[in-house]
Amino acid sequence: MNSGKPKKVIPVIVMAGIFFIVSFVKASENWMETWDNLYSEKVLSQRKPTASRLYIAEVLMDDMQQISSGEIKINRSQKRQLDELINEFRDELFLMEQKEKTNWLSHKIKSVSVTNFWSGRILANMEQSSNHPAISSDLKFSNNLYFEYSPTGIFKGVISLKTQEPLVKSFDKNLTVDEAYVSISGPAQLSVGRMYFLLDRLGLIADNYFDAFEAVKLEHSYFTVIYSRLSSTNYPYSKMMVSSDDYWAFRISNIRERELEMGFTYLASGIATEKGAGVDFHTTIGDREFVGELALYWPSKTDYTADKDAKIAGVLGVDLYKLKRKNIFLQVGSVEKGFTPMASSLIYSAGNHLYFDQDTLGCDITFTYQPKKEKEISLWETRIDRTGYFPPMTTWELEFVWLATQNLSPHSEQYILRYIHPLVNGLSLYLENIFWVRKNTILYPDTEYNQLKAVLSFNF
Repeated sequence: MNSGKPKKVIPVIVMAGIFFIVSFVKASENWMETWDNLYSEKVLSQRKPTASRLYIAEVLMDDMQQISSGEIKINRSQKRQLDELINEFRDELFLMEQKEKTNWLSHKIKSVSVTNFWSGRILANMEQSSNHPAISSDLKFSNNLYFEYSPTGIFKGVISLKTQEPLVKSFDKNLTVDEAYVSISGPAQLSVGRMYFLLDRLGLIADNYFDAFEAVKLEHSYFTVIYSRLSSTNYPYSKMMVSSDDYWAFRISNIRERELEMGFTYLASGIATEKGAGVDFHTTIGDREFVGELALYWPSKTDYTADKDAKIAGVLGVDLYKLKRKNIFLQVGSVEKGFTPMASSLIYSAGNHLYFDQDTLGCDITFTYQPKKEKEISLWETRIDRTGYFPPMTTWELEFVWLATQNLSPHSEQYILRYIHPLVNGLSLYLENIFWVRKNTILYPDTEYNQLKAVLSFNF
């Protein structure tokens, strides 16, 4: 009796196999029938019975492009049948998509010269001040040369030269090194040389925009540390004479969910014994950006003009209005008197991220318009950066800065107009005009003056 059981199992297996084959053939006949129906209704092209499935998928793709463009009209029933065909040929369509991507990448690779590892820019600068109480109204010219050499993705060398004379007269003795460093990338990136840096997001604590440091910078994941041995002759307001001074700064940042980035910056040792610490954040809500930083600063113990209590500074920025080509960005800030880190983006040190100053509070509102916006740009990228870079896209920008002292007496106003325009491929123009209205301060009496900057940039 047991010997008869296997005889019943074999027919079941055979029947299952036959059912699978019939179902497969039936499915194949269904897509062919669907195709032929759509061909008879002049929706699809005629298929070739001997053609491969990949070739048929290519025909389907071509026909779908005509349908998508509106050249061929379809009804709901025809759309349902097309969905069935797309599902039937999903594997072949995926292969075609990968093929298109590969062809695009191959074209890009062929268009790139693998022998030219150099890039850079040449800048011609012009500046003039009118009615300034401490600066002459003479027209000033200067030039910057920036070169970057990167033969591989691991090594990079950068050198930037500047001169206050016409370029043709500068190659003998007037050309000075502004920035020069090498970087090696691996699990971490190590940079050594004379360099600019920005650690905290807004630069309240560690942003040496004004002058480069001879330094060592190490970046790994979310951790950054920079060390510099600064030349020095004496500690401020003291009789202590030294030949050099240490600069130590650290940053830890962490990207969290919902695109919230938070960071902590610590200035362990600035000039003399100054110290500082700050926490900052950046996030987007919808398409609007929010950015802020709160910082503490402890003045040097040798600075007898300042008390030893911690000084506080805070800045908050938000997009009030944002469309593809138009943007209104507002900053509000407050900086206590005596908040004066040596490496900071505050106005008397730099003025790229922040137009605030110690012992002030106020607001900074910027209106930006880009007639033909091609890409998203980050905050303040419309302003010329440390290396002389600015985006080659037509941009109009109007900025208004109003500041009062901490006791709410008037301090200053700034009216800033920027204009960027690409002239030809690689050649762009940057114009910036600042009209100042200053009230009586330690540095200046009540005064009104104008500062104009024009930069011609050639990128190669």
